[in-house]
Amino acid sequence: FHLGCHYADQFAAIAPIVGNADNLAWTQRWGWNRRFPGRFDELREWIQEGHTTRAFAQNFLNLPAYVISGSGDTVVPPEHSRNTVAEMRRLGCNVEYREYPACGHGGFSGEATSLGLAWACGWVRNPFPPKIQWKTALLKHGKAYWLKMEQLERPLEFGEFTAEAIDDNHATIKTANLQAFSIFLTSKLFSADKPLFLNIDGEKVIIPIGQTETWQRLRKDPLHGWDLERYRLVPSLQKRANQEGPINEAFMAPFVLVVGTQSSDQEMNLAWQREAEAFADWWKLRNNAPCRIVKDTECPLSLVDKFNVILLGDARDNSLSALLCEHLPWRDAMEPLRLAGVDLEAEDIGSLVVYPTGDYGPDRLLVRFAANSPSAVWQMWGRFGNWFNWGVYDSMKYFDYCVFDAKSCSPETMLLLGWFGTDWQVETGKYFLGNQTLRDDSAPQGFPAHQLLDSDCPDDLYLTDLMPLKLDQMRGAFGWGRSFNGEIVGEHAIGTRSPAKLEFQLGCQFKSFTSAVRLHNPREFELCHVRQKSEKARFTVYGDGRKLGETVVDWREPEAVLNISLPDVNILTLEVVPSGGPSWLHAGAIWLNPMVKKSDSKEPRR
Repeated sequence: FHLGCHYADQFAAIAPIVGNADNLAWTQRWGWNRRFPGRFDELREWIQEGHTTRAFAQNFLNLPAYVISGSGDTVVPPEHSRNTVAEMRRLGCNVEYREYPACGHGGFSGEATSLGLAWACGWVRNPFPPKIQWKTALLKHGKAYWLKMEQLERPLEFGEFTAEAIDDNHATIKTANLQAFSIFLTSKLFSADKPLFLNIDGEKVIIPIGQTETWQRLRKDPLHGWDLERYRLVPSLQKRANQEGPINEAFMAPFVLVVGTQSSDQEMNLAWQREAEAFADWWKLRNNAPCRIVKDTECPLSLVDKFNVILLGDARDNSLSALLCEHLPWRDAMEPLRLAGVDLEAEDIGSLVVYPTGDYGPDRLLVRFAANSPSAVWQMWGRFGNWFNWGVYDSMKYFDYCVFDAKSCSPETMLLLGWFGTDWQVETGKYFLGNQTLRDDSAPQGFPAHQLLDSDCPDDLYLTDLMPLKLDQMRGAFGWGRSFNGEIVGEHAIGTRSPAKLEFQLGCQFKSFTSAVRLHNPREFELCHVRQKSEKARFTVYGDGRKLGETVVDWREPEAVLNISLPDVNILTLEVVPSGGPSWLHAGAIWLNPMVKKSDSKEPRR
């Protein structure tokens, strides 16, 4: 489904089986993405639509599809296929649909899949159909047969066109949110012996005789309309395919992490190194591949021309940031916060931004991480991406820039969230200030007071006060003194989204561990029937790899207590995993005030 809707001109037909095609199906079936007061509904829904096949159903106009699903599928419910097929049929696409009773997420008969494959293989690809229609959120997906989007007009809107070759020297094109596009003058549709008369949004443009088998670019001027681009002023900087943002797109091409080492505060240098290592672990977990890491003082400029650069630290901390980021319009981007009286020098302030690299890497992007303190650096990558509970897209960054503080966890609790215009300028873009009511209702993200066990550590030590050796949670940052979604649950709580694992080095100094544990349902989730009936989470405590104790909680008894002796434990591991119900539906699980003690007292603190 997803390959077909973005690259339709590469295929003769498709035969998707139990396709994950419509994010609205999750909401209908399980109550994901529940609305709440202050939610950025329009923004969130636009981003979601950009990741669902159903929103691009018109792109299947020339791509026949044979769709198979199972009515008993509880992993990808059949509503995904039903909704998408209904939209394809409404738009006049050629689609066959087979839904097999009692089949789940697979297990179809050989005949069922063979019929679909035989049907799909009976088509011949037509690279130049006379009529096309196309829609995209990203220019890298903007090519369709003989038209190609080159620049959108506004951010946070889809680009669209509908086109028809009327005869060998006439074509009609209707566009939406397009500033520039190209047309391929193929001899399969157009004559090289005649001028080509284009009607673009009601305006007439003539392409002279003699152009064939070439791309011709057209551009819209706000005063004079459409014409060949050579007759229009072209901005020196523009968002284009594979260089358009948002931040996440910089990681869709080869990249290198460049770690800042130049801070006068060695704790900042250590914080950036720790964040780089955490990102590398996450990347390996997600993609089964390492990522390149290099110190700023050891990064040759030749790498900047070959890779997108991810700069950990701004000019205060990273010498390469000082060189590459001078042209960023950052002061302009910060103006709304200055007008709001925000103290941009506050310790918990940090930011992320993507921008073209510039002269040192003309076809590359840079991403700059910046922070005012180690606490703002910690878990920075994981904190800002879980916007619609769709596992494969969790932790991704769907904005061009953001500014955050300790209260930030969601789009609504950011200080500032923004998208540059399609000319990479602030004034032509869009931005959102955080919702103050939701920010007031959020707990600040904590930071461990002790990097290592030392003489200053108390005999009764909350684990939130000790830097963990390892954080392992695929779907985002651990809440430190708050829930995974940032809600107030206790200043010494550790909020997780299972499966999640933490490790602490205790150095055999503590004799007991105590913690309450509980399930937690955030404001963004419906506690649907499936979850109420079957959801369970197992909380387990290990000492040096040996299980010391565990408990299982569910929605009938959502809270329990663990009191455990620690027999000369050096490495303490806390793990929470799904133990019942679909794992992808699990929302929140909390270690409530976990504490280790040098005495044998085991009273939990709630």
